[in-house]
Amino acid sequence: MIPPLFLITDRQLAPDPALAVARALDVLNDVLCAVILREKTLPVRELLTHARRLREVTRQHGALLIVSGRLDVALASEADGVHCGGEAPTTDSLRPIVPHLLLGTSLHGSESPPASASYAFLSPVFATRSKPGANPIGLAGLAAGAERSSTPIVALGGIDASNAADCLRAGARAVALRSAWITADAAALRDLRHAITQR
Repeated sequence: MIPPLFLITDRQLAPDPALAVARALDVLNDVLCAVILREKTLPVRELLTHARRLREVTRQHGALLIVSGRLDVALASEADGVHCGGEAPTTDSLRPIVPHLLLGTSLHGSESPPASASYAFLSPVFATRSKPGANPIGLAGLAAGAERSSTPIVALGGIDASNAADCLRAGARAVALRSAWITADAAALRDLRHAITQR
């Protein structure tokens, strides 16, 4: 099952991912979430430490944990999945090895996700500071991508409480946020929860 909300970590904004995630999940308590540990520059040992702390937090809140790019860390921390992308192994190469894990992939255009993927990020939907030169696909592009894909599409890029429901109505199975959830106060997180649950 793909949850409707993905929270992506960023230690530049929240140096202690487990603490930030716990704070957010306390407010988003009735929304099923997946937390993606995405920290590309960390040494493996430090990444594993963060993964294990996040595993404790996500279990306490009934959330999923996905590790970006590192199958070894995902297995060692008993995570629920791996997000593949960049230099990480592909979902096709990992699926025979870990048939029980969620495997995610990233799309940035009109390409189709592999059948081995459990979900696919499609981005950027809206303008975002993390990718200033990228052209947003907008809700129309998101709807087209969701329509042609048999794999659940997760909308990413410039998403917050003001447009999350629009993305879900356009056909995305879920939305993913990075900076928007980390910098949000409790009121903004409640707005996000309302947008996800009342669309």
